[in-house]
Amino acid sequence: MSIVGSRESQGWEMKVWGANGFERSYTLLGNAGSTSKYSYDHGGHLDTVFDGTHVFYRFEYQRLMTESGYDPWLLTAILDGDWHVLLKNKYLWGRVSEQNLANGEVYRYEYRLKGRKVIQTKVTLPTGESKLFTLRDQF
Repeated sequence: MSIVGSRESQGWEMKVWGANGFERSYTLLGNAGSTSKYSYDHGGHLDTVFDGTHVFYRFEYQRLMTESGYDPWLLTAILDGDWHVLLKNKYLWGRVSEQNLANGEVYRYEYRLKGRKVIQTKVTLPTGESKLFTLRDQF
């Protein structure tokens, strides 16, 4: 199967193709004529951002979830086009517990739950300062 579409006046292009797996690719054109393309892996996860010649970002995933009903693949790292790690995620019970940035900064996350639902998140910044976010029921 192959679906190809474009609308040059709006500066976008979309391609979806696959036989045994689902793959997709999107292209966005910037105002200055720059182009960014997005490619996805067979599971539908963002894989790379590139301009057709050079890779800007790469995304790595690991199978960390075992509970049914959830995508088992979680984003564990973002790398630049030269394979330098920009961000690494650590998880606890399927939630981001720590983010390590390339510059050495570390953000930590703690969650307060009501059953399985997150009702409060404490974010500890690299400075050691903590911020508390309370989530209200939006549904």
